[in-house]
Amino acid sequence: GGETLVKTKEELAADSIVRVGYILKADSIFNQVVERSPETYLGYFWRARCNASLDADATLGLAKPYYEEALTRLEATNENGKRNREIIECYRYFGYYYYVKEDMVTSKSYFEKILVLDPTNEVATTVLDAMKK
Repeated sequence: GGETLVKTKEELAADSIVRVGYILKADSIFNQVVERSPETYLGYFWRARCNASLDADATLGLAKPYYEEALTRLEATNENGKRNREIIECYRYFGYYYYVKEDMVTSKSYFEKILVLDPTNEVATTVLDAMKK
């Protein structure tokens, strides 16, 4: 067919609205996971991801309480570094969140925590190098 791959502004706006609807539905489902298994990190972690996608620049901090809850559970159960990847995601969010809030001391501390778990982490290294300038 002669379909074009380029979308109009209206089509992009409609897609964005549909996307937000899906994210809110997912957040609601992951809230049920939290209610049924509040001791695990999973529901909080996925709620954090949902809310982070709704607040991509972290100015509202929508994901912050969920990453905090997830991190508490992750750090308590991180045997042999099995959950380092998820912990690093939490630290990266907090590093960025505090950077946006212009709290460079706290931001830097989270990127440094990433390097403790992953000394070659490119994102943390790049951000910390940029903070030195």
